Amino acid sequence: MAMSFMAEEQLVRTRSLCSGGQRGGSRTRPPIFWGGVILLSIVLVITGSWAVRRYGLAALRGIAGAPPRLEVYGEVPTFSLTERNGGRVSRENLLGTVWIADFIFTRCQATCPQQTATMAQLQNQLAFEPDLRLVSITVDPDFDTPEILRQYADRYHADPQRWLFLTGEERAIYVLAQEGFHLAAAVNQAAAPTPVARAFSGVSSDPVPRPENGPAAVTTPADPQASLVHDVRFALVDRRARIRGYYSSLDPEAIARLRQDVRTLLAHTE
Repeated sequence: MAMSFMAEEQLVRTRSLCSGGQRGGSRTRPPIFWGGVILLSIVLVITGSWAVRRYGLAALRGIAGAPPRLEVYGEVPTFSLTERNGGRVSRENLLGTVWIADFIFTRCQATCPQQTATMAQLQNQLAFEPDLRLVSITVDPDFDTPEILRQYADRYHADPQRWLFLTGEERAIYVLAQEGFHLAAAVNQAAAPTPVARAFSGVSSDPVPRPENGPAAVTTPADPQASLVHDVRFALVDRRARIRGYYSSLDPEAIARLRQDVRTLLAHTE
């Protein structure tokens, strides 16, 4: 009887301990659990804050899988031009990268120096973005040979791996500017004839209309190539050769938006 009573008492005590342990486990969490929750919260806050500072609010949409909120203004057509190193560069060579394009010429004394200086600033500010390319295309290819473009690029410390300077056949360049990028590029027939003017003898001598979102750059009479007219805007192109924005190279606020939009596109691999 004594042994039976002791066994029954031990069984009751064991059940009580087990029941109490389960209830206690449901009411409390170990300190290491709450420490992990706090650490995860801190990491999420820091990551979100860094993403917003670097990429803007579009980065949060990118983290969630949503596409960037940038318009599509068309697609850059196939082209093949000559780089300052003598090699050929085509649209296909740029697929998979984000790039900024503009049209300039080396003898320009009006807006081109500022355009190219701004490109140089972008090269420095976005130096750690391996998928970014800068592309400057001359509208004076008869004068701007690869050697002339190389000397011009060297003055601005252009990285040959990241900043391309392109020349080629005159008509192909003007068609690319006008019909491909939808940027102003023409010859002012009122000025003295040049090789480009002769190639485009059918172009109207009427002034080029002011393009939407920014003025066209018309060279001054002091410029050796006063007959050339071109746009001052930068065009932003995504990894699929689609044009995603236009930005005046003369407007600091526009360039700030360009930097943000570049980072938005770079944050997406499609």
